[in-house]
Amino acid sequence: MQHKTMIMKYFEVVFDSFYLIVGYVVFVIQLYFAQTLSGFIAFFMTLILIFGDSFHLIPRIHMLISGKKPLYALGFGKLVTSVTMTIFYVLFWFWGLVLFKLPFLQAGTYIIVCLAVIRIILCLLPQNRWFEKSGSFKFGVIRNIPFVLLGFLVMLMFLLNRAYIPSLCFIWIAVLLSFVFYVPVVLFSRKSPKWGMLMLPKTLMYMWIIVMFLKGPQ
Repeated sequence: MQHKTMIMKYFEVVFDSFYLIVGYVVFVIQLYFAQTLSGFIAFFMTLILIFGDSFHLIPRIHMLISGKKPLYALGFGKLVTSVTMTIFYVLFWFWGLVLFKLPFLQAGTYIIVCLAVIRIILCLLPQNRWFEKSGSFKFGVIRNIPFVLLGFLVMLMFLLNRAYIPSLCFIWIAVLLSFVFYVPVVLFSRKSPKWGMLMLPKTLMYMWIIVMFLKGPQ
């Protein structure tokens, strides 16, 4: 059992490291080729996603290798990632508006911005207990409600416009699956840590998304 645990730890170290490397490589490629507004938005989306995830994943990689749990670094990393992921989906929405040449969706954009502001405020509240060994389950659920709604609206936009840019026709599936894998972790991982393994396929979905960014107009 201990041998299997060690294998899983090092697998996660390799997996998380690979994800960050892929993200920064895509970021550099986008920086080189970006020439249009949509290309620059996609560039900033990748930057925010990978930079934010680095705050969480690097301390986690250190923890898995050293066996020491840096509570403050992990908590701060989760907080930063929660905020940057929110900004990522706001940019995702505006990227879609530019890509699909949609008229300014005033109501939808207001909803997106309001959900993002609510989510960020909820993430910043001390009741989350980010820096404690066991954070607040209640606030973990509450702060993710606007986040899931945010992801749903973005997913819906790309679903309804999937035929407009054939190379991006599957991006809505990646967004949908990322939340399908993420929500059970939020709801059940405290009772059974094995649910946390769903973060691996969730991360794969984000890797798929940023690779698909390269297929969009640059």
